[in-house]
Amino acid sequence: MPVAEPDLTRAVHDAATALTVARGRTDLLRRRLDTVAGDRERLAAGLAQVRAALDRLRNDLHTIADACAEPSDRRGTGAGAG
Repeated sequence: MPVAEPDLTRAVHDAATALTVARGRTDLLRRRLDTVAGDRERLAAGLAQVRAALDRLRNDLHTIADACAEPSDRRGTGAGAG
């Protein structure tokens, strides 16, 4: 079957080329995923700092709101009043 041999050779060559291309794309996607994972970790760390700052701000606002809710004759009578 000499007619089938060139077709088989071509099919094998095409399959090998497809595998090479797929391997290259897989490596590229793997590198991109690693980059995204690193970005995600950096973002998560930054967001943790933002959350902590917002928590401190919330606590400060509660303190201010509580102080504003005190009767006016009691304001400024604490240890820090000057």
